[in-house]
Amino acid sequence: MTVVPSTEYLHTVNDGGRNYTVRLLERKCVCGRFQVDELPCLHAWAVLKSKFLMPDEYCSNYYKPNTVVMTYDVPVYPLPDRNDWNIPAHVAEEVVLPPK
Repeated sequence: MTVVPSTEYLHTVNDGGRNYTVRLLERKCVCGRFQVDELPCLHAWAVLKSKFLMPDEYCSNYYKPNTVVMTYDVPVYPLPDRNDWNIPAHVAEEVVLPPK
């Protein structure tokens, strides 16, 4: 891939004859993956590498170790066995139909 800077944060990346515009400040690429995955796509990665920037600064916090650890911070308690459930009669008799 060939990276051609237009400005400090706007770059054109030539990938196999196709041009992709990468906007680092907005974390966007015309391929769409950078903004959807919130991770640098291959084109953004090429720009970051050419500028000697750290890719982890352009990743969503959802992918960072502290956030992943916090996912499991809240305890999850298992339900008791189904035979031990105490379901009120008015709830057990309720008929739930699928949407139309």
